[in-house]
Amino acid sequence: MAGLVNNSQNASFKKLSVVTYNMHGFNQGKSLLSDLCGSHDVVFVQEHWLTPDFLCRMNSITKDFVCFNTSSMDDAISGGVLVGRPYGGLSILVRSNLAARAKLVTVDKRFVVVSLGTVLLVNVYLPTCDSTEEYRSQFMDTLCAVGEIIDQHSSSKVVIGGDFNFVFCESKWSYRMLREFLDEYNIVPMTLSADSPTSYSYCHETLQHYSLLDYFCVSVDLVSQVSNVATIDVGNNLSDHLPVVLTLHLPSDQSGIYRNENNNINNSLCQLRWDKANLQDYDWYTHCFLDAIGLNYAQTFLNCSVGCTCNKLWLIDDYYKKIVTALTAADALCIPRRKVGFYKYWWDLELDELKDRSIESHKLWIAAGRPMSGDIYNRKRTCKAQYRRSLRHHQRDTSYEISNELNDCLMHKDSTGFWRSWNSKFKRRPNQCSFIGGYTNNVDIANAFADNFASVCHHNSAVHNDRLRSEFNNTFVNYVGSVDNSSCLFDCDTVEMAIAKLKIGKAPGIDGVMAEHVLNCHHSLSLHLQALFNAIMKHS
Repeated sequence: MAGLVNNSQNASFKKLSVVTYNMHGFNQGKSLLSDLCGSHDVVFVQEHWLTPDFLCRMNSITKDFVCFNTSSMDDAISGGVLVGRPYGGLSILVRSNLAARAKLVTVDKRFVVVSLGTVLLVNVYLPTCDSTEEYRSQFMDTLCAVGEIIDQHSSSKVVIGGDFNFVFCESKWSYRMLREFLDEYNIVPMTLSADSPTSYSYCHETLQHYSLLDYFCVSVDLVSQVSNVATIDVGNNLSDHLPVVLTLHLPSDQSGIYRNENNNINNSLCQLRWDKANLQDYDWYTHCFLDAIGLNYAQTFLNCSVGCTCNKLWLIDDYYKKIVTALTAADALCIPRRKVGFYKYWWDLELDELKDRSIESHKLWIAAGRPMSGDIYNRKRTCKAQYRRSLRHHQRDTSYEISNELNDCLMHKDSTGFWRSWNSKFKRRPNQCSFIGGYTNNVDIANAFADNFASVCHHNSAVHNDRLRSEFNNTFVNYVGSVDNSSCLFDCDTVEMAIAKLKIGKAPGIDGVMAEHVLNCHHSLSLHLQALFNAIMKHS
């Protein structure tokens, strides 16, 4: 198998980090999968065990990635009542800033193929190795299917990764067949780097079984651009497989991966969590920031009358910007910004402590030389088992907490609150489409919609349209507004009544200000808004 070549990193090369991870079940691996998405560009996932109806859960891991998923449970679901434990399932997750160049090629129970620029990404999960004819037939069928796809993309460089379910050694029939396949397509299996934390990727601690089952294989042209292949050994991994990461340094002008990456809009938008905020501090900070603005602006516009044509219009914009700045500066100090789903209502301090204890005991075990017996080894196993057991119990007990919350809504006869809580906990959310019309880039999708609407939204008769426009322009020239100028101005009571009627939970405007900014602000804001609104009316 090929070794590694150290590349000199310069401006013409960009790093692409690809990691493969057998989750051994979605609930087992989702904690570590979220961490992997934070530090890698492409993630190959095997054995998420999700049925087709629940593939949307992969999208809930992170908003920064586009997911290409497949389930192995289709036959089991369609064949009748589901019995036994779930199995299989694959996904390829591509970071959003690369997704504009990503295209789904095909999905199968045993593999998922995505083209990323000039690189063909193949995520495989091969059947469990044995000597039966059924295994050999499935194995060869999978290789033949992948080979056909590679033939169709002959100009692409190939990266194959995943769980091969056998050790790469010449004594294995599976490996000999795989080598013939790889040699045919000029693909080379990669070895782990010398500084890899472990020499294995599968570990069954109870049976003391350790082996390397997860690999990467790359085209010969890519071997010189591979800088590292290593396992990832951390304490919060609840799967029996370790992630394996492949680091590439690709020429940015040739890979086709990074083209137009700056045109992407970041999907990882955060929400202001007013329910987790210290509103008293927010009230105090807004009071300080608004007080710093003072009433100079209000006094400047006090002597202006409705229809004023003075040269102070720029002060209105300046006044508005300072009010917005006061509100947003206060929220930056007091209101937490979190991604959707960041807060788990069932998570508590006990789980925090158990997670930290599991990670620390794992680090201690590594520092001690990874002993397979003794107090340090037993402590590592015990801490991980306690964390896994508590995690399951907390998730299982959430149904009781939900019932109590719904019961409280019913006791207070709050039907709106009841159904809002019901839908947030029980309603199955549809799987959001990550690509529309072949596009994954937000700008490209928006332009496609704009072109479509522009082609269908036009007047039926150009002559009739011109005549109606001319009539409107002639009428508008002679338009005269209300003669009573005083009726258009606002008093403080009107502003406060309008503020009180604002609905919470709505999206912010282009300035980033939400209803909660105004409702929770110091009461002096109504004076500033009154002065601002009246200045606008006087100079309209």
